[in-house]
Amino acid sequence: MASMLDRKSSIAVGLAMIGVVYGVYDNALPTVSDSKAVNPNNPITQQSETSARWVSGALVVLVSVVTRDPTVFVLGGSAVVAFSWMHRHANLYNPSSGLATMPRHRQTVEAGVAATAGDAGVMIGVGGTY
Repeated sequence: MASMLDRKSSIAVGLAMIGVVYGVYDNALPTVSDSKAVNPNNPITQQSETSARWVSGALVVLVSVVTRDPTVFVLGGSAVVAFSWMHRHANLYNPSSGLATMPRHRQTVEAGVAATAGDAGVMIGVGGTY
């Protein structure tokens, strides 16, 4: 299939798609700095990032199909991947340790701190590893 756009227009529409993807992520999520400042693995941030990824990805595919131009898809898709990675990494960042932490079901709880048990929603004992 031949592209409906010439080379200059193709790049301009691709750059516009980067702006659209930025706008979707900007409206759907807090800033990367704000995500890094709170506790890691926030489920609301995870759900918002997933929604932003699907919406911006769908917009990129829609415009790419309408224009039949691979440059639009490559530039817009690259922006989706970049913004998704930035926000996912920020959500895994632990401000107390300064490192990214992977989510896990078994977590160490310090003595004197009560925690809820993941998906079960029940209180677990105080102290120790569960």
